[in-house]
Amino acid sequence: MRWTEWAQQLPTDGAGVRLVSSPRVHNAASAAERHDALATLGYIVVPATQAMDVAARRRCVHRHVALIVDDPVTPACVQWLRDLAMASPRAHLVVRTEEEASTMVRERAMAWSSRPPSSNPVPHDVRHLRAVALQRTGRHDASRTWLKAAVGAASRRGNDAQYAQAVWAYGRAALQAPTPAMLSRIRTTCRTALSRLTALEARTRVVAMWADASTRLGELEWAHAWLAGVQVECALRDWDVPPWIAAPQADVAVWQGRWSDALQHVGAMGTSASALGRATLIAWLRHDEPQLRRHQAQAQLPHTTTPTTTYDNEDAAWVRCAHLLCAATAGDVETVRTRAATVAQDTSVPWGCAVAVEALRQVGLDTEAGALLAQGQLARDAGPCVRALLAHLAGDADAELQIARCGAAGIVHWGERRREMTMWGGVSALLDEVNNAEDDRAAIRRGCRWVRTHTGTGRVMILAADQGRPVVADPEGAAPGDDDVRAPIRQGGVTVGWVVAARRTRDPQALAGCVKTLAAVCAPAVRACLDVARITETGASLMTDLLGHSPAMVALRAAIARAAPTTFPVLIEGESGVGKELVARALHRLSARRDRRLAALNCAALTDELFEAELFGHTRGAFTGAVGARTGLFEDAHQGTLFLDEVGELSARAQAKLLRVLQEGEVRRVGDNQTRAVDVRVVAATNRSLAAAAAQGHYREDLVFRLAVVRITVPPLRERIEDIPGLAQTFWTRATEHRATRAWLAPDGLAALCRYSWPGNVRELQNVMAGLVLAAPERGRVTARHVAAVLEGALAGQTTAPGVSLDEARRALDRQLVSAALARHAGCRAAAARDLGVSRQGLSKLMARLAVPANGVATEADLR
Repeated sequence: MRWTEWAQQLPTDGAGVRLVSSPRVHNAASAAERHDALATLGYIVVPATQAMDVAARRRCVHRHVALIVDDPVTPACVQWLRDLAMASPRAHLVVRTEEEASTMVRERAMAWSSRPPSSNPVPHDVRHLRAVALQRTGRHDASRTWLKAAVGAASRRGNDAQYAQAVWAYGRAALQAPTPAMLSRIRTTCRTALSRLTALEARTRVVAMWADASTRLGELEWAHAWLAGVQVECALRDWDVPPWIAAPQADVAVWQGRWSDALQHVGAMGTSASALGRATLIAWLRHDEPQLRRHQAQAQLPHTTTPTTTYDNEDAAWVRCAHLLCAATAGDVETVRTRAATVAQDTSVPWGCAVAVEALRQVGLDTEAGALLAQGQLARDAGPCVRALLAHLAGDADAELQIARCGAAGIVHWGERRREMTMWGGVSALLDEVNNAEDDRAAIRRGCRWVRTHTGTGRVMILAADQGRPVVADPEGAAPGDDDVRAPIRQGGVTVGWVVAARRTRDPQALAGCVKTLAAVCAPAVRACLDVARITETGASLMTDLLGHSPAMVALRAAIARAAPTTFPVLIEGESGVGKELVARALHRLSARRDRRLAALNCAALTDELFEAELFGHTRGAFTGAVGARTGLFEDAHQGTLFLDEVGELSARAQAKLLRVLQEGEVRRVGDNQTRAVDVRVVAATNRSLAAAAAQGHYREDLVFRLAVVRITVPPLRERIEDIPGLAQTFWTRATEHRATRAWLAPDGLAALCRYSWPGNVRELQNVMAGLVLAAPERGRVTARHVAAVLEGALAGQTTAPGVSLDEARRALDRQLVSAALARHAGCRAAAARDLGVSRQGLSKLMARLAVPANGVATEADLR
């Protein structure tokens, strides 16, 4: 397990060689475990002391290799490390034991020279001296020819230091005209030198030159791999990384957008002016204003208006770049105007033109910035990364493709400062437009018009997420395209719609930001419009369940429509049989969670143990009979709705369990130690007053507050008598589907139904209508006589028929009370027995003695 945990912490992404430490391996079994742990990550494990021929070694390095260094560094280890860096840019590991790393003795503290070796001519080489003289007179082509000859002469001498200095001098001179052909010549020269050089210090200079040329050619991954190999080789020898290696490492990190790594490499460069310039650029890209002010105080080199074209003036070029960035941050318009052209024309800094353009834009000089940008795009010596950066700043449509090709992900961060300033300036206008609209649809339309005005796009639409139909389009009648920019509109954790805009615009980056901003601002208005449309469309299905045209039912449906789009818990109050479950289903159907599950649970029908297992789930072996793990209703209803019926019947223990879930938003299965986050909307129903129960101490008051964020009271049937005829006719039609009859409800029969008090509410009415179907004749009218027979004389003002004995009247009254109790509770004998004040066994005996059927409704045949 130790080696598995160690392997899981290793880096497995990116390119290049990385040095990691491992615990000490004491025996072959431990080594095998480490081998297996690395193999699970996709690495081939190779001992550093293993010697292979070149062909076999090259075949290995095209896969991910883990090089094991358990002993001091050997020549075979060095060769393996160099091949890993030079033959494959894949991710490789050099694994060194912790004991070896802690006991390694520093061979010597490298005092690397901060100046490039070109300042120290190769001794006794007339070719190099003549090249320097030609370069001072501006004859660069002739200078490069002599330097190339000096490289050949140095290679024949066999002196690694002189050979590396000659290659460095030739590369620096060749980079003054960084055309693709010249960069390819530099890399060829460096590769030839690296195949012959053995000394590490000499190799570092050549690798730095090779990485510089590769970076300009857009091969950032290869440059990073070679530089990482040198860095690991220095670490294995306990040497400091030379500044000429740290400089290209910082440049590659800036291109790739790895700001922290770039700052670390800049710190290894020491206190040179180029290090200061790079640090200033990174601080500017990261919008680090305090760091910029500190760099401004350090950059004290005088500014010159003559552009530099030699690498001897690289430090001065970086200082001028730092001056320009600090001036733009301070808002010094005149300084930026005078220095921008000089920085843009300097080839020593690869970002010079982009820095000048962004500095001019930052102080509001857009015209001058556009001229410099057009001039930079026409330059022939710009590499792929520079061209991608300038295309990004110009807003070209193919800029993303160019960035992806060269892997310079850091380019996308350029221009963020300008876009943020523009966006924040326009967001206030967008908020004013939306807030001052007369209704939700007008607010959305104004927001779409703001995006069109702000970005110049041709069309902006708001689409519903479920069917993709347009909610609002500007201009009217616009249709979405295949290549449009899209942003999700989220409300309550659910995607309710999309903002869609045409991609062709003057600033694609600004368009993406504006679309996201509109999606965030207009989300409530879009949700309101969709809810209104959904209620209109689903009105028929809603009316099928919640029938009635009385004022009480109209108010109930309006309350459901207001509460459904929210995510607040809802407490449905009402007597038994009024249709509380139908209200819960309507809330779920009209909510944004309608595509998720609606889970229902009758709290009165379960014990505490079963309630906890049903609601939270359980693990295998949690209790007797738990043969396997099972998810609870909270997990099943994740992002959906949970309906808790008869929540007032919960015990004190169950109340505490439910309260914790509502507070924490997470559940823990029975027998498990792990908690799981859930997103569930709780809808509870009760036929008793929870507030009164809490006042009497029978219910937790804090749970009442959690459940009753939104209260919906369902009126009893006796308070909406005008709805009884419609309900009775609907239930009659449904019941006749199970027993064919040609009878029909007569007006006097409907009047008799309206005179009844209906203690069991709609459920009792539904059961009574089922009984009427059985008691009705084959054809003809169903009159008040049939209704009275079914209701057993419970109509208002009825009297006992003459000639009935006291025992018969008492028996009829008992049957009426038992049937009504069963009807109120849909045949649930436990609840009916509780209402009647008898035990469940006593109720069963009463039903047998009084001949009350199991469904709780006495038919005409039973009454005879």
